[in-house]
Amino acid sequence: MDLNLRLSRLLSKAGLKTEEALLYLYIFENKGCSIMDAVKACSIPKTTAYRAFESLKNKTLVQSDAASWKTNLQTLSLENLIKRLENDQKNTRRLIHELRVINSVKTISADSLSIPQIEVFKDEKAFEKYLDLSDMEWQSNFSFGNWEDLNQDGNLIPVEKKFIKNRLKNGGNAYSYIMKGGPCTREITDYDKFENRISKTANHRDYQPIWINAFEGNNLVYFWRRTEDRRQTEGTLIDSKSVADFYKDYIFSLLV
Repeated sequence: MDLNLRLSRLLSKAGLKTEEALLYLYIFENKGCSIMDAVKACSIPKTTAYRAFESLKNKTLVQSDAASWKTNLQTLSLENLIKRLENDQKNTRRLIHELRVINSVKTISADSLSIPQIEVFKDEKAFEKYLDLSDMEWQSNFSFGNWEDLNQDGNLIPVEKKFIKNRLKNGGNAYSYIMKGGPCTREITDYDKFENRISKTANHRDYQPIWINAFEGNNLVYFWRRTEDRRQTEGTLIDSKSVADFYKDYIFSLLV
């Protein structure tokens, strides 16, 4: 296929109008031309050519001589168009995941929420249960919340390191969306590359000290939180497919 014909079709698929793609190709082949040159060669109305040129310039695809913008036209790299398409693709993926989250909420039936299995653990028992989870069979760990404030005295870092060690030993990966950064958070995220984890840290300063874990491969969700007096760490284990699916979809949607 002729390269220009192929490029013309790709530009159209990328959202350019027919006259915009036509003008871009003409300027590409005739560097330094004027708009009137394009009007005559491409047989398009002058006003249409002007509008197409302005649109291409706004998309950072063409430029002209500043002293006489109707002449000395030149095309620019397609890199800006590629970046815009990549951003659109990213936004589309995020939209799809958010719609899946909403859909999962809408389709959770009353029966599926009526009798979830719930267990509550405190301090050492909470840590032990968390480590028990790391030895179970699952493929991915999805985590979310304010790890920084939950871990205010640093006592959870050794527990998390043991959990990570077990996860890596069993071949699991991890996805984390962290609501607040800080030294305790960096104790974990600084090693993302080596610990097979994708993480993203936001800056929500007022988010409650809570940490949520869900797992691809089972129906378990584990909530960490500080008790009201902040003296104890409490872990709540929920066994519910609908709740687990909700959190997995929600956390993943925050990362894409």
